Amino acid sequence: MVLGICMSLTAFAQDDRGHCGTDQHFQDQLKSDPTMIIRVQEDMARIKAQVQRIEALRSSGVADSVRVIPVVVHVMHDQGIERIGLDQIQSGLDKMNLDFRRLNADTVQTRPVFKPFAVDCKIEFKLAKIDPDGNCTNGVTYYETPLTYNCRDTVKSVIQWPPDKYFNVWIVNSIDPTRWNLPGGGIIAGYEEFPWAYGVKDTYGAVVRYNFWGSKGAATGNNGRTETHELGHCLGLWHPWQDQLVGGYGDGCSFTVGHDCTDNNDMVCDTPPMPIPTYGCDKTQNTCHNDTVGPSPFQTDTVDPIENFMSYDNCQNMFSIGQRNRMEAVFATYPALDNLVSFTNAVATGTDSGYTAPLCAPHAAFKVDKEMICAGASVKFTNQTYGATADSLHWTFPGGTPSSSILTAPTVTYASPGTYNVTLISSNAAGMDTLIIVGMVTVLGTTADYSDTIYSDDLENTARVDSTWFNPETTGGNQWEVTTAASSSGSHSFTVNNFDRIWSGEKLELITPSFDLSKVSNPEFYYKVAYARIDNLSDDKLSVYISTDCGGIWSLRSSKQGSQLATVADMTTPFIPDSVSHWREDKLAITSAYASKTNVRFRFVFESWRGNHIYLDDFMIRDKTTGLEDMGYLSTQPRVFPNPSSGVFHVACDFTRPVQHTRIVLTDLLGRVVYEKDHGTSAAGNRTFLVVADDQRLNPGMYLLQIQMDNVNWNQRVMISNE
Repeated sequence: MVLGICMSLTAFAQDDRGHCGTDQHFQDQLKSDPTMIIRVQEDMARIKAQVQRIEALRSSGVADSVRVIPVVVHVMHDQGIERIGLDQIQSGLDKMNLDFRRLNADTVQTRPVFKPFAVDCKIEFKLAKIDPDGNCTNGVTYYETPLTYNCRDTVKSVIQWPPDKYFNVWIVNSIDPTRWNLPGGGIIAGYEEFPWAYGVKDTYGAVVRYNFWGSKGAATGNNGRTETHELGHCLGLWHPWQDQLVGGYGDGCSFTVGHDCTDNNDMVCDTPPMPIPTYGCDKTQNTCHNDTVGPSPFQTDTVDPIENFMSYDNCQNMFSIGQRNRMEAVFATYPALDNLVSFTNAVATGTDSGYTAPLCAPHAAFKVDKEMICAGASVKFTNQTYGATADSLHWTFPGGTPSSSILTAPTVTYASPGTYNVTLISSNAAGMDTLIIVGMVTVLGTTADYSDTIYSDDLENTARVDSTWFNPETTGGNQWEVTTAASSSGSHSFTVNNFDRIWSGEKLELITPSFDLSKVSNPEFYYKVAYARIDNLSDDKLSVYISTDCGGIWSLRSSKQGSQLATVADMTTPFIPDSVSHWREDKLAITSAYASKTNVRFRFVFESWRGNHIYLDDFMIRDKTTGLEDMGYLSTQPRVFPNPSSGVFHVACDFTRPVQHTRIVLTDLLGRVVYEKDHGTSAAGNRTFLVVADDQRLNPGMYLLQIQMDNVNWNQRVMISNE
């Protein structure tokens, strides 16, 4: 069976290649269900028999018709860049349709040896126009969920339309990187589920990272062909190097005794075998010399099929006749897939050629640039209505000025502290939709909660905690909570129930009261943390941010994760710190940029990823007795040039001593990470780091650059421009 790791679909920037996770996903399924191997082998035999039947029909002159696959795209977002628009979604389907129908412009690059086998697969993809309840749809749904980060199959439990009637695609922010040991780093571009894993059921479909879908909007990777490759997997295609019988990559150049190209490697004879995946586009590459074994159409040793869509090389441009026959055989083998492309289903989903879609009613949606502000500040609202174009919008802003608007992106000023609802009514001739978000905007006072020279909070005064701390509940229902199960001092602490939320991917916020730091000569922020991993795969992260404008803009000041965050040895049972030794005191040096501010807040963000419980306690602000700590590693201020830049710039540092772990992080003004890269150890002396973030399609504006040096951070604002 397939047990190999699916590497780069195409290299687009050194360590930032997009990787396919399909094989590792299948490997995980095999490990969790050892009986699956028997079912898969049985299905391979059934598919092989169907391929032989289809080849016989074709030799007798029977032609096939175009199969139309109804598609629904679920955009799983957290109001970030992953909330892609309809133009980008449609561009992904357009790309697949060109590739599967062999209408792609780069067919001219197919080499003569493979051109006789390059074929129109007669498969088309259309966004559904009728949803499972018979209502009008544009084939796109939007769901706000923390599961969009580092996702696994749990994201599919949020929404799935019947897989025998709709092909489900889930667009996400990122895919769990801990499941793949990626060579040279990189990110997971997408993964899918083979139909023979569990049948065409609850988890069948494709998961694709937002910037690897399509060619418009936020798309940056793989020339829009991640979805072509992944849909090939979903319809039964393997890679040309995989040995189904011995497992893993095996030795694709040595067929199992008694077998040939019909049941080794990808089980397709007109895609010559390869022993391992390759990258780039070496047209002289010929890694196997058994290309003529069995009913192969090749009479002599043949070069590798690097232009095939199921390769990883960056000159993909074709499917083969054998692959088309195999996909047809898969449709015939699985009744759910046969129904998916039936005329009856096309009528039911509004994807038949004779269907004229009516005007759909819109679904109201919007985003904000800030959810917390100081009294007197403003919030920008942006309409994100989907499903259909809204002919009119009507906003209502209680407590704001203006109190109502019909604009697409109104800016509203809030004069008084409080928590305010926002209403948007989107309408057109087909109907209207009303969205009310309770407590959408939190407006805080400009006077600090605390102005003492020393602040200390052991959380024993629960009334004070309830009135001055913020612990927003996430979409998944989890949040920081006060507990009496453990504490560093007294009987209370903050905790996150993390042990029961394996692979959750949630980001949980805890926001402190506000402080007047102008009263403290040399302020430092202290807190105690207790955390345990479950095992070496646990990768939870705790980041600390600072804000001087009531949370409108957050600046990253510290970040620890995994073993760096842990305060005790790994525990496979729920962690409850019951010893002083289980707690660690961390401190955050406060630079001059914040030390004189009169309204400062700190924000803890815990990113849950397969770890154990975490606790915080004993928060304190006091004078520090040493020098400016975040300059301890640096003899001078780092130089960032050019600044402004298009997203490519250098960071020059002069380290006073060796740094064991150096990391460059770039965030937007809302604290969202848009670029990050580990640079390993740094010797004392001068070193210049290259930041290449222009392929992230960053919007012009201000960003925050952070150099993380072991447990110490240095920050500077940088400007990204279009030039």
